[in-house]
Amino acid sequence: MRGRKPGLPAYLKLVKNVRPNRINQAEARPPRSLLSPPEHLSDEAKEEWARVAEQLHSVGILTALDRSILEAYCVSWARWRAAERILAESGLTQMTPYGSVVSHPALAISRRAAADTVKFATELGMTPASRGRIRVNPNAKQDSSGEFFDT
Repeated sequence: MRGRKPGLPAYLKLVKNVRPNRINQAEARPPRSLLSPPEHLSDEAKEEWARVAEQLHSVGILTALDRSILEAYCVSWARWRAAERILAESGLTQMTPYGSVVSHPALAISRRAAADTVKFATELGMTPASRGRIRVNPNAKQDSSGEFFDT
């Protein structure tokens, strides 16, 4: 994707020091909901779903529209863990039938799954860097947040 990333959602701009004219008042605001994991996820992916879904819901981030990105995060996370278990058992390298030493194929899987996990976690506000962009404004009016947060 080229260019700058889209700005923060309006509800995050309210708790950040952002000029009022920069807040999109017409932004779509899907209802927040605590989602259950899809049945086809692996057991490990479902455990990760249970771990993060409740936390995302409690801070007001998780909506029904976020199901697919949360699913992608959990699948990538479980894939990364599986590849890391394989690497822990068999090592980072392996011998070819011709006697050469090459990187284990699980290393590439692990690397890609870890990168995907971080990408999806960033989109969900689950990394220190993505959370660090949000600053709570103690002087913000509580009335104006009523349209974005349930009180």
